[in-house]
Amino acid sequence: MNRLALALNMDPVELRMRNIIHEGSIASVGTPFPKGVSMLQVVERCATESVWSRDKTIGWQHPSTQQPSNPSLRRGVGFACGFKNVGYSFGFPEQSWATVEIHGNGEIEQVVVRAAGADVGQGAHTVFVQMAAEATGVPIDKVRLIGHDTAETNTSGSASASRLTFMAGNAIKGRG
Repeated sequence: MNRLALALNMDPVELRMRNIIHEGSIASVGTPFPKGVSMLQVVERCATESVWSRDKTIGWQHPSTQQPSNPSLRRGVGFACGFKNVGYSFGFPEQSWATVEIHGNGEIEQVVVRAAGADVGQGAHTVFVQMAAEATGVPIDKVRLIGHDTAETNTSGSASASRLTFMAGNAIKGRG
């Protein structure tokens, strides 16, 4: 955003304010943002607290930063903003899919779980195995997860936040 603002000869806060999300703005999933979107107020407050000011003619501007006399030292001010996962639960199709196979002759020898949820460091695959073990009453070493083979699994949806623990976990446990 800052590079784009520079190319447009525009202040970075001014560019953000011209393109900011409001209540009713259309999200990437095609639905309007709900009431309570406060990005405008947050950006205005952050900019003001960081010595930006708004001129009615030219918009938002930040005064140039005075540099120290030592040429190896430089001072600068930056600005960034964003949002995460806004729009899920506001019309985005929500789903999760999993199957659990129980193998054995008279007692459970192996449980095979097919759940495609991506583990991006949040421990989703560990939780899938734990939930399947709990649901079937076996130790976790009897559970095998197939989680990365699209020939064997359907979608479990977004891997955002703790969503997979709730959605894919309940699909594995047979609740949904």
